[in-house]
Amino acid sequence: EQAQDRAVASTIAYLEQEALATRAGTNGVEQIEVEGGVAVTAFRHFESRNGDPQLHDHLVVANKVKGSDGKWRTIDSKLLHRMNVPISEFYNAAIMSEVTKALDVTTEARTVSAGKRPVMEIAGVDTDLLETFSSRSASIRVEVERLTAEYQRDHGRAPDTKTQIKIAQQATLETRPQKEHGRSPQATHDYAVARVGQDRAAQVLPAAQRIAETRARDGFGTPTVDVDERAALVLMAVEERYSVWGAGVIEAEARRQLAQIIPDQTIAEPLVQQVAKTALHSSISLTPPSPHGAFKPLTRSNGESVFDHKGKTVYTSGGILAAEDR
Repeated sequence: EQAQDRAVASTIAYLEQEALATRAGTNGVEQIEVEGGVAVTAFRHFESRNGDPQLHDHLVVANKVKGSDGKWRTIDSKLLHRMNVPISEFYNAAIMSEVTKALDVTTEARTVSAGKRPVMEIAGVDTDLLETFSSRSASIRVEVERLTAEYQRDHGRAPDTKTQIKIAQQATLETRPQKEHGRSPQATHDYAVARVGQDRAAQVLPAAQRIAETRARDGFGTPTVDVDERAALVLMAVEERYSVWGAGVIEAEARRQLAQIIPDQTIAEPLVQQVAKTALHSSISLTPPSPHGAFKPLTRSNGESVFDHKGKTVYTSGGILAAEDR
């Protein structure tokens, strides 16, 4: 739980720094900074809806913040929405970093579904154990397969990306069980141990720690990262999924890739910023340059005009433009 506490706290701090603003002026034309951060309430759960052990928090964010002009307004929801994926990737990197340091383990990327991005797991934890306590995910996958087959039968073709997202959402809702009364953390722990047996449960952490020790001994420490090379890989990955993108998309992909090779977020995060900056420099802006000059009373603390909304610039690449010309 302490690792979760630290990961959530650092994620909220990241949100306040990168995704929090409010709007002022006619039709919210000005995007201004926030004083004092944001009020957040966390509701902690220890299980999934299927009763599997799954420590997680639900955060409720108050939609009132104090602007730099001293007035209370609503959060700039457009900026928050644009930063949704980067915030998610920041938390993913944070929780894995905290857990690996707290337990002296390391991570590895595992492919859960063909064609999907790999997910980070603790190295040395057997796949069958993960599947044993992922019954919610398993039931969703079964329903997705059923709905996909039904769509192909009715339409004579495979669903496109947009339809696949809708199918996944439908499957999630249709397999969602009603909440039961929650168990205590100790009861959840005892239930998990009983399912796999005391002997096997007792070996999970030592096995993962041995993997980490072996990798460290064999020289699998923090790798050297070529920023230009990694930025090219990030841009390539983004091009495969998007025709246009914002800075947040680039940052999220950079964080996702670096988390796969550097579990320690304190080491990875400065590299994330360097890689993202380099990848954006290699992108082509489709947003016209700002016509607003730097008039100090109408600038944010970073020198940008309040009329230039953060994260609004749209990019593409030379490869995308060349493909469209063909």
